Amino acid sequence: MKKSIFIILIVIGLGLPIFVWAQGILSGPLVPCGTAINPNPCTLCDIFKVAKNIIDFLLLIIFFVATIFIVIGGIRMLTSAGSPEHVDRGKRMITAAIVGVIIALVSWILLAELFIALVGEQTAEGGNVEQGFPWPWNEIQCTGGGITPPPEIPPSGSELVYCVCEYSNNQINATLISGYEDNWYNCQQRCTSSSSTTYCAATFTGEANLYCALGSSSSLSRQTACMLRQRSYERVGTSCYDTFNNCNNAIDNQFRSTCYVDGNLMCHCNTDAPEGLTDPCTSSGLPLAIFKYSEGRFVSCYNNVLTCSSRVGIGCDFCRLGCPSGEVPPPAPQWCTRSSSKTWPIAGINPNQRGDASGVLANFLDCLYLQPDMDTGHPITSISDDRLCNNTCIFSGGTCSTACSHVCSSAHYGCGPSSFCYGYSYAVDIDIANGSTDEEADVNHAAYNCAQTLWGATIKCLGPSNDPANHNNHVHISISAARGCGCDSVGANQACKQ
Repeated sequence: MKKSIFIILIVIGLGLPIFVWAQGILSGPLVPCGTAINPNPCTLCDIFKVAKNIIDFLLLIIFFVATIFIVIGGIRMLTSAGSPEHVDRGKRMITAAIVGVIIALVSWILLAELFIALVGEQTAEGGNVEQGFPWPWNEIQCTGGGITPPPEIPPSGSELVYCVCEYSNNQINATLISGYEDNWYNCQQRCTSSSSTTYCAATFTGEANLYCALGSSSSLSRQTACMLRQRSYERVGTSCYDTFNNCNNAIDNQFRSTCYVDGNLMCHCNTDAPEGLTDPCTSSGLPLAIFKYSEGRFVSCYNNVLTCSSRVGIGCDFCRLGCPSGEVPPPAPQWCTRSSSKTWPIAGINPNQRGDASGVLANFLDCLYLQPDMDTGHPITSISDDRLCNNTCIFSGGTCSTACSHVCSSAHYGCGPSSFCYGYSYAVDIDIANGSTDEEADVNHAAYNCAQTLWGATIKCLGPSNDPANHNNHVHISISAARGCGCDSVGANQACKQ
């Protein structure tokens, strides 16, 4: 009796985990594309996905068959009625099944050790992955049409590197990878499916395609819409209906092409208009109208993924490839071509730089040059960049040429193309004679007063006293952090002083 109970417990203990595991393995079809469930065309990437699915399925079969053999062997032992021959057959079946499972597991371990021996074990030093296979060896990582080799040649200089996440419903997000000795290598290590919660949007669900891209990559120059994650509604047709039956018939017949999106019904009949719409049917005899809803409310359109990604969490909730019909991105900035009636004093720069000042910077400079501490002895030496005027400073994607006077993400350029402030300047350089700390203090005081008067905010002032290596003969004033542009944050000992 005790032996029978022991065998039954072994069978249950081995069988239940196998069936639970099988449920996860068989959660999707062996072929992930070109089917009724997923009609998307197959790519080279899907060939490797099929290979992985087959391997997983064969492993499932091994464990499933082993479980069946153990069950049959146990039954033979339980029903042997004392026959040594039946008991021996049952033992041999159980032994063979266990040996088969052990061989499969040992093979798995040997493969893992082989990969570690060939490429080294993945380790982390100070939070940075130093070496090793770039993803778990038993996972097939592929993007788009192939396996994850870099989509472009790794950067040889200082070009910016991004981890790009594309996921359901054409949603996309790009995250800058920086702060490492080799940003490209670290992107390859980190930008994998196991990091989707880090590099995709906060509300990401489902499968994601992650890959590394340079700032100049064509994959980042696609038109992108900034969206809010709330439903938006629109009226369908102009008719009102007396019953739900008549209203639903209109959806299925008259407005079918409008109301069904990818096979999903996006319209409904209602007696009350959704928030934001005027109730079109107030007659008691015809109270029903048709409304269509969309998941996501359009905010603005951009010419590239980086600009949209920089707005997530500030002006929108997520980015989606493509813009609604009729919506166009703002035009490319026309540096040094915008005339201005402003008369702020300048020294050695193109007068058209005055027109490159953003509206808030123009208000700030109007205030600045009314302060008692300021006079014509403190002219402006930079708002944007004269090299933008003669086209020697050129922006491409998220980077700029080495001929530019400032770094690509400078507030003089509106924090660069990845910022929604790009196209206008949010910084100004004020000349101080011979690096005088007294004149630096005057400019600081005037800038502090204007920032407090206009916005009640702290802004950045860099000069000979706190950054002599880069600003030894002028004061660099940046208002970008106070206006939410995403660059030039005010660090310790960098704020304009009273």
